[in-house]
Amino acid sequence: MKSLVLLVVVLTVLAGNGVQSQVIPPILTVTGTVKCTQNYTDATAPAFAHAEVQLISGGTIIATATTDINGLFNINLVVGVSLNGILVNVEILETCILKVTTPLVQCNASLTTNGVLVSSITRLNTGVFAPVCFIFVTL
Repeated sequence: MKSLVLLVVVLTVLAGNGVQSQVIPPILTVTGTVKCTQNYTDATAPAFAHAEVQLISGGTIIATATTDINGLFNINLVVGVSLNGILVNVEILETCILKVTTPLVQCNASLTTNGVLVSSITRLNTGVFAPVCFIFVTL
């Protein structure tokens, strides 16, 4: 009984001192893997390490990431934050594209230098998005 009374007193004191729980804004994540290939159906293509991936909305770059040695990238965005004039939210992300700006020749000298990899993105689950499929687009 003494423990219960002590707990009530502590909670009352904390509430009286203005201690409030913090609301953490939701995070949206765009994650995926970039392969070193012009042929998106090539499942055996090696990872594209150290490639720059841009998240683009209506022609505006709103975030960038660099792939790791396995070609994996993660872009974390806080909902409600404005990035380069674009307010981050689920609806905006659903219209974005991903663009790999690092030339393919950097991961394979036999590949061309006159294009980029691009992909639309899709929602995997609440708060997580991924590339649909990177395709090579000639510049």
